[in-house]
Amino acid sequence: YKVMFSDPIDRVDNQAKELYDVINFIKKTYEENINIYLVGYSKGGLVNMRFITLYPFVKIKSVVSIGTPYHTSFFKSCILFIR
Repeated sequence: YKVMFSDPIDRVDNQAKELYDVINFIKKTYEENINIYLVGYSKGGLVNMRFITLYPFVKIKSVVSIGTPYHTSFFKSCILFIR
């Protein structure tokens, strides 16, 4: 699935909530134990990292960020390993 946020310039927290809703839909549609891989480009990487901090109980197989501006964000000092 490709997530197109309702407001592309909205706050990262709001977009993380939208992502949560999409992932819940996918899990309900297919199966609860389906592997979820998050791939984010630029701000999408920030949304993914915020998602996993707000919703740590949602099982995510892996997170990939491409061109994400971590050096200017809250996540600068965060190092997360997802297994």
